[in-house]
Amino acid sequence: MYTKRDYYLSGVIGAIAGVVILFPASEFGFRVNVFWGIISILLFSLLSVSGFFLCSFLGKRRQIFFDFGKFSVTGLLNTLIDIAVLNGLFLLSGVATGISYALFKAIAYIIATSNSYGWNKFWTFKSMTPLSFKEYGSFFVFSLVGAGINIGVASVIVNAIPHPSGMSPEAWGTIAALVAVLFSKFWNFGTYRSVVFARGK
Repeated sequence: MYTKRDYYLSGVIGAIAGVVILFPASEFGFRVNVFWGIISILLFSLLSVSGFFLCSFLGKRRQIFFDFGKFSVTGLLNTLIDIAVLNGLFLLSGVATGISYALFKAIAYIIATSNSYGWNKFWTFKSMTPLSFKEYGSFFVFSLVGAGINIGVASVIVNAIPHPSGMSPEAWGTIAALVAVLFSKFWNFGTYRSVVFARGK
């Protein structure tokens, strides 16, 4: 069962998402101001807490829903880090396509995944096993496969599908990154839960 602290953390991460999403939103032509910033923060906080509540309700029947709720919030934080680093590299380099995109996406994914290990071990799955090279190595290997899925899907979208007319390459690159997250998310959840941080192992 989730605690008040879990709900609070979910709301805070949702609020951070509401802020970070404003940066790529400007690439889509949305006018970003204080009013829309406040709306974005409130909306993402509400969605995050509501999703947590739904997982809590479903989790009364099966533990997997409790785990998925926390994994999703952790995943949201990792996605924010991924997108923020990716857009930062776009800004610094002025490049958002080709082999450079794949390199930037790899850097962003690695940084986000490094953050993911601690959150998933100690909060999502509450692994009681001590920190070990074996566990981290297992996490790294499965995350590496997830990275291949993530980077591959995003790169194919960016480089094989022309960006829509009127949309900047940076905006299209951000959309590709978000789509790729969906593919790698389910792989990561399944392997982390059943192998890396399996209860009772």
